[in-house]
Amino acid sequence: MSSNFLTSGYIEMDAFRGLSKLKKLDLSNNDLIELNYYWFKDLVSLEILDISSCKIYSLGENTFKYLKQLKSIDLALNPIHVLHANTFSTVILLEKLQFSYNQLVGEDISDEAFRGLKSLKVFSLRGNPKLIKIREKWFADLLSLEILDVSYCGIQTIEVDSFLGLRKLKFLDLSHNTYLGRLQNYWFQGLENLDILNISYCGIKSLEVYTFSKYMNLRELYLISNDIHSLHENTFKELQLLEKLDLANNELVGENISDDAFHGLRKLSFFSLRANSKLHKMCKTWFADLSSLEKLDVSHCGISTIEKDIFINNNKLNKILMSSNNLTEVFKTTFKDLSSLILLNLSSNGIEKIQKNVFSNSHKKLRYIDFSNNRLSTVSRNTGLAKLEKVSYLNLKNNTFKCTCNIVWLKHWMEETKAHIDMECLNVSSTHLQSLETIDIGKLACKKVVVIVLTCLAVATFLAIGVCLLFYMRSDVQLWIQQRRLHKQYEQFAIEGPPNADKPYDAFIAYNSKDQNWVLNVLHPALETQRNFKICVDYRDFLGGDSIANNIVNAIKNSQKVVLVVSKSFAESEWCNFELEMARMRMFDNHENILIVLLLEKVSVKDMPTLLHKTLKEKTYIRWHHKHPERQALFWTRLETALMSPNCPRDRLVNHI
Repeated sequence: MSSNFLTSGYIEMDAFRGLSKLKKLDLSNNDLIELNYYWFKDLVSLEILDISSCKIYSLGENTFKYLKQLKSIDLALNPIHVLHANTFSTVILLEKLQFSYNQLVGEDISDEAFRGLKSLKVFSLRGNPKLIKIREKWFADLLSLEILDVSYCGIQTIEVDSFLGLRKLKFLDLSHNTYLGRLQNYWFQGLENLDILNISYCGIKSLEVYTFSKYMNLRELYLISNDIHSLHENTFKELQLLEKLDLANNELVGENISDDAFHGLRKLSFFSLRANSKLHKMCKTWFADLSSLEKLDVSHCGISTIEKDIFINNNKLNKILMSSNNLTEVFKTTFKDLSSLILLNLSSNGIEKIQKNVFSNSHKKLRYIDFSNNRLSTVSRNTGLAKLEKVSYLNLKNNTFKCTCNIVWLKHWMEETKAHIDMECLNVSSTHLQSLETIDIGKLACKKVVVIVLTCLAVATFLAIGVCLLFYMRSDVQLWIQQRRLHKQYEQFAIEGPPNADKPYDAFIAYNSKDQNWVLNVLHPALETQRNFKICVDYRDFLGGDSIANNIVNAIKNSQKVVLVVSKSFAESEWCNFELEMARMRMFDNHENILIVLLLEKVSVKDMPTLLHKTLKEKTYIRWHHKHPERQALFWTRLETALMSPNCPRDRLVNHI
C-alpha cells in the first residue's frame, strides 16, 4: 500500500479487520500525518510495519498497543520530534527500530521512551540533527541491542553510563557528529563485546592515552576525517584484537606521532593513514608490532622519507598503496623480503630512480605494480623486475621514457611473461609517443650502441690503470713536487727576501656581523691597544663606494694573516664563506700559512659548509672560553704567537718534504 497518497482520513477504523494472519504491512511514502491505534486492532500476527516517509509528526502512547508480535518498525523520514514514555512498551518482541532522518530533539525524548525493548537488536537514530545529547536512561532496557546508529546527528554530549548496559552491542556508529570534539573514555565502559566503532567526521583533535578501555574487544576502528594531529605512545595498546584501523584524512604530523603509538596492535591487518598531507615521513617503529598487517594505505601523505627496513616485521603485507607522495627514489631496503606482496602502487610521486635489486626472488606473488605519473627516464634490468614471474600488470605510463635500447629488455620480458605493460616512450625521430607493444626493436640500432659502450669501457679501463699507477707512486710524485717548490722559494728568498714583509696590516679579521660586539669590544682592543698589532677590520678600514668583494680581496692581500672568528652565524654566512675561499686561494697560490682559526662557539658539523669543515680538520683552532676567564690568558698567548709566526719559514718547508 506504499506510495498511494493515503491520508489518515481515507483509512477506516476497521480497514484491516480480519487480517489476523498478516505478517507484513507497508504503508510507506503516504500522507498519513498521524496513526490511529485502532487500525491495527486485528493485526495480532503482524511482524513487520513500514510507515516511513508518511509525514507523521507524533506517536501516541497506545499506537502499537495491539501489535504484540511486531519485530520491525520503520519510522524513517518522518518529522517526529517528540517521544513520550512507554511509546513502545507493548511491543516487547521488537528487534528492529528505525528512527532515521526525523526531527527528534533530545530534550523532548522521555527517559522511558524506549522502556521494555529488551529484545531490540537494531536501533537507528541516524540523521536527527537536533539530537544534541544522548541521555543516560534511554538505552537502559536495551539489553539485547547489537547495532546502534546515531550518526549524522548534532550530538555534543554523551552522559556518563549512557552505553553501560549495552553488553551485547557489536556495532556503534557515532560518525558525522561534527561537534562531538573530545572523546571521553567513560563513554565506552561496558562495551566489552563491541566489534566495530565508527567515530569519523566528529571534529576530534586528539586521542588521550587509554581512551579505549582495556575491556573493549574492538576489531574495527574508524577515525576518518577528524582533526587529529598527534598520537601519544600506547594510544591503541589495549586494543589487542583490533584488525582494522582507519585514520585517513586527519592532520597527523610525522614528528608528532610517538614511536610506540601503534604498539600492541599485533592482530591489525588493515591500516590507513591516507590523506594525512603533513605526515611527510614513515618511521620503522610505527610498524614494529604490526606483524599481521596485510594492507597499508599511505597515499596522499606528502611522504618524502621512509626509514630503512621499515617493513622488516610485516612479512604478511600483500597490498601497499603509496601513491601521490613526494618520493624521488625507490630504495632496495624499503620492500625487502615482502614475500606476500601482491599489489604495489607508487604512482604520482616524483620518482626518478629505482635502485638495483629493489625486487627479488622473494617477491614471488607480486602481480600488480604501478609506477605511472612519475619522472622515470629508464628502468634498468638490474632493478629485479625481470625476476618477477607472476606479474600480470605493470603501469609505467606518463613518465619520461625515450624509445632507446634501454627499454629493449622490457619488450622481451613482456613477450616472455605475457605481462601487460602499460608504457609509452618518446620516439626521437618522430617526436611522437609510442606504446611499448608497437616498438620495432630492429630500428633502434642497438649494435652501434654496444660498440660505443665497449669503446668507452676500454678508455675508462686505461684511465683507471693510469690512476692506479699514480696512486701507487704518489709518494715519489709528492716528493718531486715539494722539492721543486722548495727550490723556487729559495731562489725567491735570495733575490727578494722573505715575502709579505711590507704588508700594511698584521691581520685581517673575518667575522659575521652578529659577532661584531665581541670583535669590537674584546678582540680588536686586545690586539691593537694592548699588543700593538695593526688590525684590518671592515667597520674602519673598508673603503666606502667600493664593492664588498673588492674590499675583502684587498684586505686579505694587504694582511700578513687572516683571522677567522668561527661561530654558528659565521658558518651560515655566504660572505664569510667567500672570505675563507679568498684566504685559502692566497694560501695555496703562494704556499703561505696565513690562516688563524678562532672558535668563538661550538658549531655542529652538519651546520658547516664543506670548505669550513675541511679547514677545521686541517688547522688547529684556538678556542675562546666565555665562562672560564682563567683560560683566556692562554687564548691570548696562543693568538699572539700565531700572529707573530712567519708565513713561510724555511724549516716548515723542509719538514713538509
